Amino acid sequence: MPPSTTIGPTLHVRGRILGEEDLRIEGRVDGAIELSETLIVEESGIVVAEVQARDVVVRGIVVGNVTATDSVTLDAGAKLMGDIEAPRVILADGAAFKGSVKVTGAAPRPRARTSAGAKANRSRASAIPRVRAARPEAPVPEQDEPTVVVRRKDVQAAGRGETKAAKKAPPRPAPASAGKATKKKAAKKKVRPKVPSRKKRKVSRR
Repeated sequence: MPPSTTIGPTLHVRGRILGEEDLRIEGRVDGAIELSETLIVEESGIVVAEVQARDVVVRGIVVGNVTATDSVTLDAGAKLMGDIEAPRVILADGAAFKGSVKVTGAAPRPRARTSAGAKANRSRASAIPRVRAARPEAPVPEQDEPTVVVRRKDVQAAGRGETKAAKKAPPRPAPASAGKATKKKAAKKKVRPKVPSRKKRKVSRR
């Protein structure tokens, strides 16, 4: 445990108090208090000063602004008149407070020394190869259709075959208009049947 100092109930201190250990006040202090550890104001204690410490616990009377790097606690029966600035503020039932509160970020704490086991785990983690996520493969392009080589002889032979087929094809039917013209011509060419002429009889006169 860190060393601590106590100001008894019959002591009255005027001035500025600086220290690097816990301070317990049971008497009265007028001035300023700056500590790197904890300040405790007991029920019989009276502090009229600007207070700066790591932790401040008030059970008596404090008149002045209080700044803490960790927390400020007001127990039951405590009375504080002033502004509070700390990362954490705890007010118990029955505590009296008049002022403003400013909640700040916690002070950075020193990093703990890494043990041999932690170093070994880090070395193992670094030895394990990293696996990258597989990227989707690009789609395989479709293969081109096979090319067909046509020779000139084949083209000529195909042409000859078409001409022969055209020659063997049956004649196309005549259009309807041509049929009507032929019918009219046939009607005109009809010959009336010849009627045998009556021969005149010769009358002989005697």
